Amino acid sequence: MTDEPPDRPTAFAIAAAGYAVTAPDYLGLGQSEDLHPYNHLPSTVSASLDALRASREVLRAQRIGLEREVMVTGHSQGAAATLAVGRALPAAHGDDEVPMANAQHCRNVIREHGGRAEVVDVGDVDHQTSARLALPEVIAQFDEQRR
Repeated sequence: MTDEPPDRPTAFAIAAAGYAVTAPDYLGLGQSEDLHPYNHLPSTVSASLDALRASREVLRAQRIGLEREVMVTGHSQGAAATLAVGRALPAAHGDDEVPMANAQHCRNVIREHGGRAEVVDVGDVDHQTSARLALPEVIAQFDEQRR
């Protein structure tokens, strides 16, 4: 996760809606001096699951309980990461730079694996604005799945 929009504001908005948030950094970004293996899904999944496990351990040590259900969301490179992490989870039920057809394909793959997913089309806006505009709908979908 970076300080650049929409990363940190998205994580804060989801947390403010009452969700525990783990926002892992991609290998090679953030404080790292290593190269970033762009869209290398095995390293992305590994970093994401490690962050999830670490977060659960910290909360367990503080005697803070969490629901077992994990919901993931991603934008741009994070969309592919979301699909890969969803497949890797043991209990997985599941913008103008990323064509709508790709988003619809991803939704269909999630549904084929028993997950629930909707495509949020916010219209013809720039890359960062699409994430910001879609966020309320993403949180609403999380709320719906929680019920």
